[in-house]
Amino acid sequence: MGICLQIGCFALCFVFCALFMIHTSTSDILPQEAVSVNIDTAKIVVILDAGHGGEDSGAVGIDGILEKDLNLAMTTVLADLMSSSGIEVLQTRTEDVMLGDGDTGHKKQEDLRARVDLGKENPDAYYISIHMNKFPKEYCKGIQLFYSPNNAKSLPLAGSLHHLILSHLQPENNREIKNGSEHIYLMNRLQNPAILVECGFVSNPEEAQLLQQSDYQKKIALLIMASVWDCEYKNLTT
Repeated sequence: MGICLQIGCFALCFVFCALFMIHTSTSDILPQEAVSVNIDTAKIVVILDAGHGGEDSGAVGIDGILEKDLNLAMTTVLADLMSSSGIEVLQTRTEDVMLGDGDTGHKKQEDLRARVDLGKENPDAYYISIHMNKFPKEYCKGIQLFYSPNNAKSLPLAGSLHHLILSHLQPENNREIKNGSEHIYLMNRLQNPAILVECGFVSNPEEAQLLQQSDYQKKIALLIMASVWDCEYKNLTT
């Protein structure tokens, strides 16, 4: 299968190196039925949201690892990968901070509203929110996906990523894709094609260790980027 991406040689090398790291190829990850498709990555805009930050640590996992730190590490890896592929990347935060000015005395609400506002400012952008999971029982593990029902592209994006996760990373993962509108502020309010990715359980010793490893972060990042490519391919061919 030939996938013709309008990106430079350096970006192609970067992507193929990442693909090699998970012992697969473009023909394994990208749509099998495509023969030659021009995906203009320069026209793709993705908002990457590193959940929590600053005084909001998120979940605290095994050995005291903080969700906010893993979220930022994962989005940084993903931002570098996407940018190298020609995709325009916007990030809600690139530092360990909460968003908003805190003037109202409701820092968490301001933080969440600021994340939604970035989506409103870029209504055609894909919105990918990165989080980590936690559960009292240590045996719980696996990536969990939520989608916003406010945009028809959200569920296909989540579905593509779910398929890639099962095919290339976690074949035993039996977690269903869930509508995030009831319990997740962002998924309830965003009008973008939006998903929230719980990348793993920081309460599971094995998964918590993996989530701290750069190679594992790159594997997840590559699959997320491939799911965006998949959705763009389907948009071109439907």
